[in-house]
Amino acid sequence: VKSLKVNGSNEVPTTYSALRTFHMLGHLPLMLHRDPKNVLVLTFGAGIASGAVAQHELEQIDVVEISREAIEASNFFLTENKAVLYDPRVQLIIDDGRNYLLRTDNHYDVITSDATHPLGGDSWVLYTREFYELSKKRLNPDGIMTQWLPLHMIAPADYKAIIKTFQSVFPETSLWYTNDYTLMLGSMNELTIDFTLLKQRFQNQKVKEDLTKFHLGT
Repeated sequence: VKSLKVNGSNEVPTTYSALRTFHMLGHLPLMLHRDPKNVLVLTFGAGIASGAVAQHELEQIDVVEISREAIEASNFFLTENKAVLYDPRVQLIIDDGRNYLLRTDNHYDVITSDATHPLGGDSWVLYTREFYELSKKRLNPDGIMTQWLPLHMIAPADYKAIIKTFQSVFPETSLWYTNDYTLMLGSMNELTIDFTLLKQRFQNQKVKEDLTKFHLGT
């Protein structure tokens, strides 16, 4: 097991449960969106979720990371992130995720947010209504946003408050459970699972192989 630590906190372990969650962050919104063309990933970290995103047939993948040291450290995770930074569709942006949303004019079909724990002094702002409103402004009308939400080191009341805050901006919200963590997935439009479309997405061999490693291949 490898681990990337930020300010002494373990942020990217390569345990089965963590890897499964990183892959769900990358794959889930793209499996459900009807016709995704471009994706924004906040934040890059070790690049594992971005590597999952890159298995899909997309035109553009923008990844934002505030820490240049994390980018350097991601070279130790090339097996896990599939050397995604060498993918010509990927544009790396060194910036604070919130600042990037404030300044960019780009709009995305999918935004996937993998901030550090909401108790962190540098991450709580990415679990606020203001951040979700910013994200909504950068989504296309049929866009989907997904965000990691931990179960550990968080009081039940705070956990529920984050979900309620997310849902106040994205009225179509669903909660997905993966071993030790959860993901929030939201949209401004009705969010239903089209099983015919889902089966089609599994026909992408790269996607199926990547998901099968974590018993998510069907």
